Amino acid sequence: MDKIGDRLDILLKNKGLTRYHFCKNTGISQSTLSRIVNKNSKPSRNVLNTICNYFNVTEEWLLTGKDTNINNSAFKPKYEYEVITFDNFDAGHQQRYLNERSQQGWELISAVHFTDTDGTPCFRFYFKRKV
Repeated sequence: MDKIGDRLDILLKNKGLTRYHFCKNTGISQSTLSRIVNKNSKPSRNVLNTICNYFNVTEEWLLTGKDTNINNSAFKPKYEYEVITFDNFDAGHQQRYLNERSQQGWELISAVHFTDTDGTPCFRFYFKRKV
């Protein structure tokens, strides 16, 4: 985790945000964020302040990954995510599966019904649970 982009990705994941939604929430352009994350370019003072204030982290930690005033365990993921796709999924099986996942502590975030490229109807389930 020695690049600013890696630290930003961890912060986004911890908040459950996509880069798009982060940009929308902060007013930082997607191209600016892309340069920071993908090319490891140093953000402007204004962008740096916006990111640090949004995630409540220090500039030192965001830029270097080091900060003597923070506990790095605070930046470990708070949730784990799982995406499961099923084809030819009957309603009874679907309910049993969802009940099983719920008993294991998983929260259903979203479910999508779609047709696969070969014409097979599919369901995709998105889950999260606290780590």
